[in-house]
Amino acid sequence: MPRPSSSRRVRGRFAPAVLLVAAQACASTPKVEGLALGNLPPGVAVAAPVRYYAVTPSSVAELRRAFRDGGPQVDGRRFAGSTTWRLQWRWEYDGGMLPRCALRNVTVRVVAEVTMPQWRPGGEADEATKLWWRQFSAGLMTHERGHAQLAVAAAGELHRALGRLDGGSCASLGERASSVARQHLAALAERQAAYDRETRNGATQIQAALAAGAAF
Repeated sequence: MPRPSSSRRVRGRFAPAVLLVAAQACASTPKVEGLALGNLPPGVAVAAPVRYYAVTPSSVAELRRAFRDGGPQVDGRRFAGSTTWRLQWRWEYDGGMLPRCALRNVTVRVVAEVTMPQWRPGGEADEATKLWWRQFSAGLMTHERGHAQLAVAAAGELHRALGRLDGGSCASLGERASSVARQHLAALAERQAAYDRETRNGATQIQAALAAGAAF
């Protein structure tokens, strides 16, 4: 819809949100904090809430069973933690140089929701179990943060790619921009899948954290 302006700038609409679920499960629980992801690429906004669900066993074996039997599901499997992500992109058309159109005010937004277990033991846990929990949680969070960081990096790449587009009519430019966005999303989906394959859905990072804890 044209804006009431002499620049003939046309506001772009939000592209359809794309939601991909990482290879670990998620649960619908209250938001309690935000995930720190470091410096963000220019033109990229991020919302990264961390949500928790309660687990109550007091031993390592019971905690593992709680994840396996009661954890949320993704594709029929249950996991201890999860990351879901979606990208939203927006631009405005600048048709002041018709018939040569350009994209202006390009923004890309990442919503990365991380779900983690929160330990609320129903009984007294020994020191070894407490140490295991701290190291396990650290390894799991490392993995989930990695999923979110991949999404943020892809958003930065998409923003740069969209910012380089111009030429032709605004209608054709919009089609090109949407095609570019879809290509970036497909590439990101493969990166996320490859990350899970490389880390065995976080198992390597959790094992490294547990090993580091056992060294003390």
